[in-house]
Amino acid sequence: MSEVLVKSVQDMLNEEKWTRAAISNYSKNNFIELADIVEKAISENCVDEVKAVCDEHLSHTKNSIIALYFSGMLALKKGTLDNSALITLVDIFQDNHKPNIVTYLCESILERDPSNKFALRTLATAYREEGNERVWEIYETLVKVDYEEADVTKLLAERAEKNGDMETAIDYYKKAIHRYINDGINSMNQIKELWTKLVSLIPEEIDFFYLVQRKIAKGISADKSAVLMQELYEYYKKEAKWDTAIDILKLVLSIDDKDIWARREIVECFRNKYADHSQLEDYIRDSNLTQNWRNIFEAISDFEKHIAFDAKNFVFHRSWGVGIIRKVSGDQITINFGKKHGIHEMSLKMAITALQPLSKDHIWVLKATMKKEELVKKVKDDKIWALKTIIRSFNNNCDFKRIKAELVPSILTPGEWTSWSTNARRILETDASFGINPNDINMYMVREHQISQEEKLSNEFKAQKQFFARIDILMKFAQKADTDSELFADMFAYFTGYLKSFSSVTEQVMASYLVVRKISAQCPHLAYNFKYTFAQLFDEIEDPKKMYLDLKDTKNTSLRKDYLQCIRTLLPNWVDVYVKLFPTVLQQDMLDQLISSGHEDAVKKLAVDSFEDYKLYREAVIYFFKECKDEQWFKDAGISYEKQLITLIHILDLVYREIENHVDTTENRKMDRQINLL
Repeated sequence: MSEVLVKSVQDMLNEEKWTRAAISNYSKNNFIELADIVEKAISENCVDEVKAVCDEHLSHTKNSIIALYFSGMLALKKGTLDNSALITLVDIFQDNHKPNIVTYLCESILERDPSNKFALRTLATAYREEGNERVWEIYETLVKVDYEEADVTKLLAERAEKNGDMETAIDYYKKAIHRYINDGINSMNQIKELWTKLVSLIPEEIDFFYLVQRKIAKGISADKSAVLMQELYEYYKKEAKWDTAIDILKLVLSIDDKDIWARREIVECFRNKYADHSQLEDYIRDSNLTQNWRNIFEAISDFEKHIAFDAKNFVFHRSWGVGIIRKVSGDQITINFGKKHGIHEMSLKMAITALQPLSKDHIWVLKATMKKEELVKKVKDDKIWALKTIIRSFNNNCDFKRIKAELVPSILTPGEWTSWSTNARRILETDASFGINPNDINMYMVREHQISQEEKLSNEFKAQKQFFARIDILMKFAQKADTDSELFADMFAYFTGYLKSFSSVTEQVMASYLVVRKISAQCPHLAYNFKYTFAQLFDEIEDPKKMYLDLKDTKNTSLRKDYLQCIRTLLPNWVDVYVKLFPTVLQQDMLDQLISSGHEDAVKKLAVDSFEDYKLYREAVIYFFKECKDEQWFKDAGISYEKQLITLIHILDLVYREIENHVDTTENRKMDRQINLL
């Protein structure tokens, strides 16, 4: 039946060539008839044959309407990323002013491939020109699948804002600014416009603005990012939120420490923050904070050290512990270190060197001032409070070792810590009010405002320096967050970058291929157009067994399984590769696949070879004896029970000898235990 259809298509192509049907004669009904033939080709399993006929025809008749349609629509069915035939077809009817056919073709393409960017763009143009309100639906889909589309994203944001849907508007404005940043310096005007808009709408989302600032500084210009932060600073200054305002100014000064405006503003902020401090003006003068000749960060450091010493403030001394400042008189301060160490006086100069200022909420202050049973109860009952208190106590930058050191054994016993820490780790991972230091994955921080799961995972990704740990975060993002996010696209692009240019197929390149392949299947809008097939990459691998071992799986990844699956489905010689890999992989599923696909003899030979060359295949021998000795295929392999036992004894002899010589001691002890448990 399929032969009849293929011949019918060939006849249609020949007839079209001889009759030279005019473009103007084509109607929507003609393509409906062609669509029926496409469905027949699919149902009769002759897609490849029909497409081959059409592709051959196009090699010498490049504008054949029928061949372009069949080739393009069947390519969609096959899932290829080559749109060239359909693009040519649509362009022909656009050039000949046939909008109805253009619309029909685009709608037909989207029925098979809802993420087709070309069809979405073309259909959006057609709808817009005819005033069709469905253009907004197309725009919404387009921005989901095309991460480079910024103008339409901004258009959707403005429409949502006009309609009063502020949540949607803000989401689109955020997407748009990320996309314009990716476009680079040429989009700086749009970036400035959107920054101003977002400052007016969500000024409190300080972490979002810090994220965008870092992206602009890295990808466009640090100076331009500083100018934008000045606009955000004005909001916090107006709201008298001095800590955040000061942090912003410190960032601006870190980009340009000679910025006179920022220096003047930070002095004003300090004056407002410490307006009630008795020594404020003296400390500003002594630190030379207002003098442009003094390094600004040295001046800030001196000022902040001095300003912390005021009556009723807490301090810490290495020998005397926590104390409270009772009095500041001129250059002398009086501190009460409690009953044990009493009251001490010292000069301000000595205090700056010997004492560490503490906030009243510092964990050391709470330990010194609260009843122990009350603090223990508070820590046990309110883990979020405990975590925030400890992290903030150390400049809002604290790792889990420090958290444990502050709680065990002074507040929690080692046994209590075990269960407490399990819950605490879960809170740090899931609670949006906690974040990761962008420069160190091990350090936690408390956020003034909660951020989205997407932003939290993105920050973790940036802070993480280990390659395979980054894959884990990407896959966690794919499972738990919105893959339409710009942040996910940025993370995904990190791995596609490994596939664009490489000199050898390392474990990073192979892992990138596997993860990009998986994400492309899960998220069609991110489908990546690979330059190389898996077979081509595999041919470049020096040692497939070592590659398997070098692929490091984590909680959210299955790289080794994906590697084996690609070998099974994408390599014509997969049987030979599976046989070579099995002594390394040792998975029953591999044997089952070989046997079920008719390669039982290869499995038998593998078992026989393993027992013959047991010095190289020790683990395989142990596996076959433990897991397969009762299988019929193993019995049919002809390895006598006596030979099996003698081989195991020889392996034990090798194992003991190597343990005695300190060779691979851990692995040999493991084999020793395995054999003795058989």
